[in-house]
Amino acid sequence: MRRRSLIIGIGFILVIGIFGTLAYVLFPFYKEEVYRDSLEAGFSAVLGRTVKLEGPISLTFSLQPILILEDVQVSNPPWTAHPYFFRADRLEVQVSLGRLLQRQGLEVENILLNGAELFLEEGPDNKDNWTS
Repeated sequence: MRRRSLIIGIGFILVIGIFGTLAYVLFPFYKEEVYRDSLEAGFSAVLGRTVKLEGPISLTFSLQPILILEDVQVSNPPWTAHPYFFRADRLEVQVSLGRLLQRQGLEVENILLNGAELFLEEGPDNKDNWTS
C-alpha cells in the first residue's frame, strides 16, 4: 500500500512537471492577437469604458503569473477635454494561482504602473469623469 502511494505521488509530480515544461516551452508561441480582443472586451465591461491595448501583451508563466500590457488606454466621456481617462506605457498585474485553483476567485497580488497618467475632470451639471 505504501509503495503504491509512493508510485502514485511520483507519477503525479511527473505529470505536473511535464505539463509545466510544455507550457513554459510552448507559451512564447501563442498569438497575442487572439487574446487582445477578449481582454479589451473584459476590461471594458468591468470599467464601463472603452479600453484599448495598443502595445504588446505578454505573460510570465509561474505560480504567480504576471500579465504585462503595454500602451494601455481607458477612454473618457465625450464631454471631457482629454481623450482618455487613464493611460499607461506599461501595466503589470501579478495574480495568485493558488486561490484560482482552489476556486476561490482571482486575487491580484501586485500592480505595477510605468508612465501612467490619470485625468480627473469635472464638467457641466456637476458631472465628473471618475464615477459612472
